[in-house]
Amino acid sequence: MTALLDRIEAETNQVRTLRARLRYTVVQGLLGDEQVRFGDLWYAAPDAFPEDPPGQTAERLAVHLQREKIDGRFGPADQWLIFDGSFFLERDESARRATRRALRPERDDQPAAALPVPIRLDRAEAQRRFEIVQLLGDARPGDAPEGISLAFTPRPGVDARPVRITFDADSLLPLEVRFGEPDGDLTVFRLIEPELNPDGIPRERFDTALPAGSGWDNQSVPFEG
Repeated sequence: MTALLDRIEAETNQVRTLRARLRYTVVQGLLGDEQVRFGDLWYAAPDAFPEDPPGQTAERLAVHLQREKIDGRFGPADQWLIFDGSFFLERDESARRATRRALRPERDDQPAAALPVPIRLDRAEAQRRFEIVQLLGDARPGDAPEGISLAFTPRPGVDARPVRITFDADSLLPLEVRFGEPDGDLTVFRLIEPELNPDGIPRERFDTALPAGSGWDNQSVPFEG
């Protein structure tokens, strides 16, 4: 397992930027409720942009959700979810509502928050926090994409949800991330046709500032520990 994780770490740590289409599914196991949203995802590594300030250490993520399927019905959506390691911004363009949450104290000595959808893999940190096994045959999630599926089970004392990640067998990029239990509440991120290090992603795509202008209902939530 360590050799496989070393290969995944070596390949994913070459990712500076990434763009993919996204299918984002939330399943409430007890209620049998499933909500599916579709959009685009962009990722930036700490060293992605030469104009970043010195000491930039956070990975960044931006998601634009454009369609949704709720109660079996499709409809439009226009929602942004943006993460920069210090803040998480939820911006609903249709409702003109935005919430910006602080993810860490405003001190330079505090590490950046962990990326909500893992793109790069730190093998040593992953093995420290999780028991990791490869899923084969019927043990793989039934509708997972083809590739290498790994189950990450939190070690005793680690406050984390179980995670199942399927990596592309050739590029070793993550194709799907599943948080939660198969028969319980489940959150699934499916990356479709991920494009490695594409040109033209602007740094401003990852801006977590609250929107300016009239008509916006803005809320700022301080760090809560």
